Amino acid sequence: MSEFLNNLKEGDTVVVDHSFGRVRLATVDRLTKTQFIVGSYRYSRKDGYRIGQHYGRRDFLREPTPTVVEKINRDRAIDKLRHTDFANIPTENLMKAVEALGI
Repeated sequence: MSEFLNNLKEGDTVVVDHSFGRVRLATVDRLTKTQFIVGSYRYSRKDGYRIGQHYGRRDFLREPTPTVVEKINRDRAIDKLRHTDFANIPTENLMKAVEALGI
């Protein structure tokens, strides 16, 4: 078992690495003798893999390094921008955003 998994406690932030490269930040809600409970899912304390998934595509927990957290936050911001209806934003705010983004 990794040192990271050994030291996890309730309330700690983890990276949930999903199948196909998707990642997200989550919080450890509860611990049992053999499992981490994160949201409605259970992960093994032994190796960090999600319990009950097939071996080919199993989610797992990993340490939230600054680089990974920055990438997750960046991707989240890009996704928010991608799904924003700019027609409902006042022109003044749009101009400030354009200036802040340097575009």
